[in-house]
Order: sequence, then C-alpha cells, then structure tokens
Amino acid sequence: MEYRQFLVVTFLAALLVLGGVRLADAEDAPAKPNEVHAGGEMSHNQKPKQKARPKKPDRTKDCQYDRSEELTIDDRKITLSQETIKAIMTGREEEQDGYNFNADTVLLIFRVRDPDGNWYTGNLTRLGSEGCIFYYIGQLVPHEGEPPL
Repeated sequence: MEYRQFLVVTFLAALLVLGGVRLADAEDAPAKPNEVHAGGEMSHNQKPKQKARPKKPDRTKDCQYDRSEELTIDDRKITLSQETIKAIMTGREEEQDGYNFNADTVLLIFRVRDPDGNWYTGNLTRLGSEGCIFYYIGQLVPHEGEPPL
C-alpha cells in the first residue's frame, strides 16, 4: 500500500510541476501558452491595449494666426504672406519686387537682400500648434556684407 501511495504522490507532484492537466470540452478552443512581455509581465492571452493615436492636425481649419507680415525696408513696405514665409522656411529662396528672401531654418534668422545688394537680417519666431503654424519676423537690421549662411 505504501508503494501505491508513493506512486500517486509522485504522479500528483509531476502534474503540479508540469502545470496540471486541462480537460478540454468541445466548446473550449485550444489555449496558447502565456507570453512573457518586456518587463516580465505575462499576457494571459489578452491583446495589449492599443495606444491612442495622436490627433492629426486639421489643416483645413482657419488659423487665427494666418496673417501676412509687413516688412519695412528702406522706407518701403513689403507684404509677405504666411504661405511665402513657410516656403522660405522649407529652404527655398523667394523673390518679390527685386528683394530676395531666405532663412536659416536652424537658427531662425530671416535674411533679405535688396536690389542694391544690401543685406538685412531679422529674428524669426515660430508660433502655433496642431498644424496652425505662424512665423513672426522681427525688426530687420542692416547687415554689413553678406551674412553667413
């Protein structure tokens, strides 16, 4: 009798060590083994919750900052639209009424060359959020010689 008890205890211990036996009914689907994720968390066969996607900016909405910038150079007023300034901020050079405009997009410096070859520089300020971006150009100051690129 002791030998039988020994075998039963050994069998039950082996079942405990191996994780037990699961009796599957006809309705039960075969279960996947638990997965271990980063940080040691077990999934228990549940899909991780999806992270909320950030809102995409609504580029069609009216931007409260979407207004033109008026520059005064040599007592002459030049109006630049925000679309032109945004094109300049992508690295392109724009021309209007003989004035050439370009910008340093890293240092946020706006540069203007007038028809006589004189240079003017001014600071740029980027305002807005969620797709409604506006650039403000500070006071233009004459620059001796060509400003560094």
